[in-house]
Amino acid sequence: MSKTAGSIVEAALKRDPHEVEFIQSVQEVVHALERVIAKNSHYVNIMERLLEPERMIIFRVPWVDDRGETHVNRGFRVQFNQAVGPCRGGIRFHPLMNLSIAKFLGFEQTLKNALSPYKLGGAAGGSDFDPKGKSDNEIMRFCQSFMNEIYRYLGPDKDLPSEEMGVGTREMGYLFGQYRRLAGHFQGSFTGPRIFWSGSSLRTEATGYGLVFFAQLMLTDMNKDLKGLRCVISGSGKIAMHVLEKLIAYGALPITVSVRFSILVNGSPSGFFNSSRGLCQGNPLSPLLFVIVMEAVSRLMDRAIEGQNLVGFTWAMPQKVIELLACAGGGIIADIEIEIFGMLPLYACCGLFGENTIDGYLKEDYSKTYARSKYYDEAKPWNERCDVAFPCACQNEIDQADAINLVNSGCRVLIEGSNMPCTPEAVDVLRKANILIAPAMAAGAGGAFDDMEE
Repeated sequence: MSKTAGSIVEAALKRDPHEVEFIQSVQEVVHALERVIAKNSHYVNIMERLLEPERMIIFRVPWVDDRGETHVNRGFRVQFNQAVGPCRGGIRFHPLMNLSIAKFLGFEQTLKNALSPYKLGGAAGGSDFDPKGKSDNEIMRFCQSFMNEIYRYLGPDKDLPSEEMGVGTREMGYLFGQYRRLAGHFQGSFTGPRIFWSGSSLRTEATGYGLVFFAQLMLTDMNKDLKGLRCVISGSGKIAMHVLEKLIAYGALPITVSVRFSILVNGSPSGFFNSSRGLCQGNPLSPLLFVIVMEAVSRLMDRAIEGQNLVGFTWAMPQKVIELLACAGGGIIADIEIEIFGMLPLYACCGLFGENTIDGYLKEDYSKTYARSKYYDEAKPWNERCDVAFPCACQNEIDQADAINLVNSGCRVLIEGSNMPCTPEAVDVLRKANILIAPAMAAGAGGAFDDMEE
């Protein structure tokens, strides 16, 4: 790194020596811009100003559990930059959430939003609250307490919160409901998948679909195509599942996927499926059935949310998933005609239910349905033979050893779905092996595009 670029990193390190994730993000961005900074010395002062957030909010979040006991968590909101417009960024609920991660996410979101044609700044926040294992009422009380403190900093002209790890439709609904009550107006201040409280119909799919579109454009530039390519995916959230869905639509072979929700061991998914013939590629009809099932589930959940009775609704789904859907439907699913095709749609399960409902079922039934598939516990997918990798779990999920495995597996392209998924050592290994890396700031900008539409 040049002396000029190095001075920028040194200044950030001197100011925040203990913020590991944020410093790593700064180093990566400055390294990428090193040549530009060397030719344009006036950018040094701009970078130094950019690296200091406009506002950092740290607050206490007290809440009461179902036993009447009081707990206290820490909340964060970093409004990183509003130079081009109001802030936009996710809210993350995870026990490892801290100020460093909030700053790193806000910094990356600022650059990601700047790449979109819309005028949006960057922000990020959340809490070290762990929603796993909590009841709906406990999560509601926590979200309301969280919003009590932060609502005054939000608004369509100030800051637009969005979903992130540990925060889905349920949590965003609780947060928005409390914001509306406190602010006294119903404005499109939140981004999310539910149209009836300011979301858009494509928000859930936007980031995952965008990753696949970006990958296809990269491959087209290389005179290649996604069709028939082996793809490995990590993660089990909405990004990973919609990457899986769109890869199948493109004719690619997604051969791995994580199956446990938000369970991280040393920053990595705790297990994954592998199928040498591709997920949902067990027979010629299975991709079509996969799409049919997803369409049916989408219509089902939309009707359930709107309070419609689902008498006579027909779709292909394993019996166990039918039972889970019936429970999720809040008692309004009255009489459903079932046709079982003996296949397990991973997207439908992973995208709709919690980790305690289907984990064991996924391992047992998917492996039975597709004899060539294998389940690996406490493992990563990066040593599987592949052409394209989609890390969609969390930051730093690919370390140096994983990068070496990717090189040895034949991977030629890596599409970043999660923010900063590779450690600096991993990036060095991948670059030396001439593996093309699509940074999340560009490849994952589909969500930013859709948010402005909302």
